[in-house]
Amino acid sequence: MKPHLQQRPLGKPPRGPRPAPDGKGPAHDLLRTISEGIELLQRNVPAGYGDLPSRRDRRDLHPFEAALCLDRPLRQLSRASGAIDRALALRLSRLRQSRGSLRLGYSSFGDYARERLGMSERAAHDLARLGKALHSLPRLDQALRRGILTWSAAFQVARVARASDEREWVERARVHSVHELKALVRAALATRTGTGTARAEAVPQADDASPESSAEPSIQDLDERTVRKRVQATRLQARCWYAAVELCEQLVAAPMSPLEPPEYLLAEFLSGSRIQANDAVGSVSAGREPSQEKVLELDAERVVTGPTPCVELDQLDVELSPDVSAAFAGLDAEIPVVPHELDRSMRILVAGRRSLDLDLGRLLRNFGHLGLCRQLGFPSLSTYVEERLGISTRKAGLLSRLARGLDRAPQVGRAVRCGHIGVVAALEVCRLVLDSTEEFHWVERARSVSVARLRREIGWGLRRRVLTGGIRRVLPPPRGTLPTELDGVVEELIEARQTFAEGTTTIDENATSSSRNRSAEADDPSNSTTVVMPLLLSMTAYEQWEDARSALSETLDVARPRDCDVLHHVALGFLASYLPEWLVALETSDPIAIREQFRCAAPGCTQRCGAGHHIRFKSQGGSDEAWNLVFLCFEHHILGVHAGVVRVHGRAPDRLVFELGIDKCGTPLETWINGWRAEPYPSTRRDAA
Repeated sequence: MKPHLQQRPLGKPPRGPRPAPDGKGPAHDLLRTISEGIELLQRNVPAGYGDLPSRRDRRDLHPFEAALCLDRPLRQLSRASGAIDRALALRLSRLRQSRGSLRLGYSSFGDYARERLGMSERAAHDLARLGKALHSLPRLDQALRRGILTWSAAFQVARVARASDEREWVERARVHSVHELKALVRAALATRTGTGTARAEAVPQADDASPESSAEPSIQDLDERTVRKRVQATRLQARCWYAAVELCEQLVAAPMSPLEPPEYLLAEFLSGSRIQANDAVGSVSAGREPSQEKVLELDAERVVTGPTPCVELDQLDVELSPDVSAAFAGLDAEIPVVPHELDRSMRILVAGRRSLDLDLGRLLRNFGHLGLCRQLGFPSLSTYVEERLGISTRKAGLLSRLARGLDRAPQVGRAVRCGHIGVVAALEVCRLVLDSTEEFHWVERARSVSVARLRREIGWGLRRRVLTGGIRRVLPPPRGTLPTELDGVVEELIEARQTFAEGTTTIDENATSSSRNRSAEADDPSNSTTVVMPLLLSMTAYEQWEDARSALSETLDVARPRDCDVLHHVALGFLASYLPEWLVALETSDPIAIREQFRCAAPGCTQRCGAGHHIRFKSQGGSDEAWNLVFLCFEHHILGVHAGVVRVHGRAPDRLVFELGIDKCGTPLETWINGWRAEPYPSTRRDAA
């Protein structure tokens, strides 16, 4: 163990580098630029614009005047946020191309963006791809920087434009709407695909999934075209479903979004049922919702036949004031090359972007809640944000949802604005908190653990709330391994198997008592208590759900089985098929991997494949005992620890110290003790020094 860790107890956080006394340097200049620009923008937004008017005040509200009043600050905030996004995209592109996230102690680019910058993995990948395109398309970069093109239009041009036809595509983007530009880009990419010269995936559409995102997708990264169901089931049925979902995630051994496990379970059930693929389409009940293609056609038709603008858009155009433009002109400074300098500058940019997005989200929430988009001639809010503000519909929905969540949780909003937690962590916490006590404890937990750990704990809290019948207060779980429903099922089966093996010859008193306990638990009335389970299904899973209902109607001889019956049979079928193999795998697998639940022990890592690492190297006399072995993924093991970028000390599993991002001077970027941050979420001003 290093000397500086031997001189103090393990539980106390180490001291980080002190700020420079003179406060000079590129990071300090960038911080001052961002602070001045945001301060000037916030002065231009009148007080009270971010608050929802009461019903009494809404009676005296003139919709057209209110739309004009909110449109101007929305335009200014979106333009400033786009300027920061451009500077951030160029830096993220350089970091990803140089694989600088490995030098900073993270196994993937998505993990770094989520844990260090507080951004979603999908948004970080999209910005990095756009930054890569801007390096090779100078005209597009200039048009985006000067405000000639909106962010949405520039994103579409970057998908298709090349150096030879860049000027033509920039001109098309100036004269066409974003909706028309998307159609032109799709047609051009479809034409190029046949010749093999398409650059279709250079920068994907903002609403497209990012295939390179290797981290766990969070709830805000889900596609908006989903179906939400509320199933009334017994507690036993809910436990079976959660255990099946956990087993599916363990078998896949890869990060999965909340939409993927139901698709796996339903597909497995349908493959073993008597229903045929050709009959699946006709077996859907008449009450099913229209398919997504029909929904998209209806949306497009509404956009085409919508009302014309009552005023010219050129007359409503809003530019940034000269003082604000001068303040944000410092964003075009030289981009650092060293990963640690890139990290420092990007954290400053993200802090400024976060402050602007919070204000933008509150205004968007009011604009959409009051229905003011039609007063300016836009048929829907999504059309307004794409055509007028130049941001994607997904980002606008994310910001509006965040604003609504922060209204219910003001402490979370203050923590986000102060930089104590990121936007991704705030969205996760808002899914669960209901009262002030709950909010306080979860904010402190979000400051102390990684976002990947926080997501698992939020999921645990949501499951606990469902299984307990919707209790109002759920506090964070204790430290250590999170218990899951799959663990309970596995323990019960292993105990039952041991009891059965021992009971074949003699009757043991302990086995008899455990059998009584299981019988009492099966007869427990709480297992038959009805709970309400919220399910989030994709359009594919929704169609599979209806197909499974049709298949069960023949098996159960019921005209229309209940949702709880579908859920229970699908879960039991999956557990019966794959749980025996999983029990055998647990007995024959590496005990170190089982102890860590097949997850890399490095903080914030989402990889589920790896091997045991000797904390004290084998070449230095380290033993093969369990306390000297920790489960690490390949990147953290070979490219991290053995490359000198990551240091691991202590004893496994609950007395480990991780130091990530070791620089040339031997100073770590972050220090984690027992899976908790050694100090609170670092502030922007400290990083800038």
